[in-house]
Amino acid sequence: MLRLIGLALMVLIVSPATAGWRDMLDSVSKTLGSGDAVPETITAGTLSEAEIIKGLKEALGQGVSAAVSNLGRADGFLGNPDVRIPVPGRLESVASTLRGLGQEQLVDNFVNTMNHAAEAAVPEAAELFANAISQMSLEAARGILQGPDDAATQ
Repeated sequence: MLRLIGLALMVLIVSPATAGWRDMLDSVSKTLGSGDAVPETITAGTLSEAEIIKGLKEALGQGVSAAVSNLGRADGFLGNPDVRIPVPGRLESVASTLRGLGQEQLVDNFVNTMNHAAEAAVPEAAELFANAISQMSLEAARGILQGPDDAATQ
């Protein structure tokens, strides 16, 4: 169960359902003087550290909410090819053997069960994210804003 929650956490961050939050983070990142062009209405130093953290927390919270509404429902994983959980690599040879023996239904049931378990875990993962977001430090916020695209996942 912990692995499924961990998987759900990772998917929440990288899911296309949260795609809009990255644009919001990029805007905030520009105010930190990351070298990109700064919007005319906001200059580096305009926002206090508290405002930066508040904005990032709000953006992350909105991303989590969007992911929960998209993934934490029936067929949220299974019905979305971008996040659908396939047979794990270690078990692919077993799945191939079962398919070769005409037992596709067993493999399909296994995949369905994994995906439905992930859908059920999403609301639990959302609570974990909410706690992590509320306790985020300035250093962590800067790391996400100025880091690579997968900084939030890291």
